[in-house]
Amino acid sequence: MPRTSDKAILEAALKLFANKGFHIANVEEIAALAGVGKGTVYRHFTDKKGLFAAVMDSCLAELLTCVREAVKAEETAVARLSVLGRAHLGYFAGRGEFFMLLIKEQGTLGAEFHASLIKKYLVQVEIIEDCIKEGIGSGTLRALDTGSAAFALFGMLNGAVHRWVLSGKSYPLEREGETMLDIFLHGMELEGAGGE
Repeated sequence: MPRTSDKAILEAALKLFANKGFHIANVEEIAALAGVGKGTVYRHFTDKKGLFAAVMDSCLAELLTCVREAVKAEETAVARLSVLGRAHLGYFAGRGEFFMLLIKEQGTLGAEFHASLIKKYLVQVEIIEDCIKEGIGSGTLRALDTGSAAFALFGMLNGAVHRWVLSGKSYPLEREGETMLDIFLHGMELEGAGGE
């Protein structure tokens, strides 16, 4: 767990990187917002790039912990997918700045960092896919390509967060989760309506 000053610095950096962008935000502003001296920032983080990487790693670790804990508490695949979706959206409801960083600044530290970041972020897809495989095995979900299905749900959840951020966070993000999960688990076609 980060020390108190580390946590304050990471929180300040997240806010300023998201609002101003990596290149415009400066260490002096981050230190002031964190309530520490500029030297303290450099004692904890080698440079601004190191601080940015630490912010991204810290937020990803929080997100994955949130999702894993939610999934672990449920017994069925459908329940796990439902709580996973709610946990994902709930996390971003409190961390909209992190989503903005993922969108705007993911390529900031170069291709190698970008690839590492995406690999960590996509761990959620593996968790979703495991839930889907479990559901197929238990007979509660249709046998479809599990990788495609996992990316479909992941994309729906991220699309919900993106729409919410673009709206100026004008409604409760969690509300979107129920719709996304219903579409994913039950589809759009009315039962008995048949195809066109």
